[in-house]
Amino acid sequence: MTRYCLIFWLPFFLARAAGVSPADAARMATWLDVGGVLGSVSVGLVADRLFGGAMLAACAPFSLMTSLFLAILGFCYDQGATP
Repeated sequence: MTRYCLIFWLPFFLARAAGVSPADAARMATWLDVGGVLGSVSVGLVADRLFGGAMLAACAPFSLMTSLFLAILGFCYDQGATP
């Protein structure tokens, strides 16, 4: 549900608040959805092959990596860097 909300809200936000062109904002929202699909399939394969179907054990490392990335991104923005 969250992904579907972001598909519709994210382009509007990027175009209005971040000053991104509408075409680029739409592309970014599309890549968000593509990444969600690829991530879901990847975690499913990892859970089945490496963790014997234990989805929680497979999701924990991915969640940790995401949290670490967001913390680094937040730190970089606080320091004035742009991606």
